[in-house]
Amino acid sequence: MQTLPPIPAADTALKRRIFWSRFALVISSIIIVLLLVSGIFYTAEMAAAVREISPGCTFRKLTGISCPGCGGTRAAGALLRGDIWGAFQYNLLLPISLLALLVEYIRLWLVHFTHNNRWMHSRTYIRFFVIYAWLVCIWFIARNIFGI
Repeated sequence: MQTLPPIPAADTALKRRIFWSRFALVISSIIIVLLLVSGIFYTAEMAAAVREISPGCTFRKLTGISCPGCGGTRAAGALLRGDIWGAFQYNLLLPISLLALLVEYIRLWLVHFTHNNRWMHSRTYIRFFVIYAWLVCIWFIARNIFGI
């Protein structure tokens, strides 16, 4: 009867790293859900706290032009209140950015929990974020030329 060789130490290190990355993903998901729930129930209080803490847009203070994120805090507040149109009026890019983050978060869950490596470096995924990067650049230029 032949015995199998022992599992190398590298496999246990890899398993440990996978465990901790999955653990971090689950913990961050719980924190995001808690923040969203508290933001929905305490919108006014959270908006006031953010206004007190926020120093404003440093890029705009230094250069005099709007960055792609200007108005993002007000847009996030509008989204928490359920005012999607208002969020688009404050900052067109924020709802699109949140959609991009949601896509990335779903991809991370698929990579870590389906044991399928095709989600790791999908061409569609890469194209999506290249298009997103172009949208950020176009938004940056358009909002400063047209004063949006």
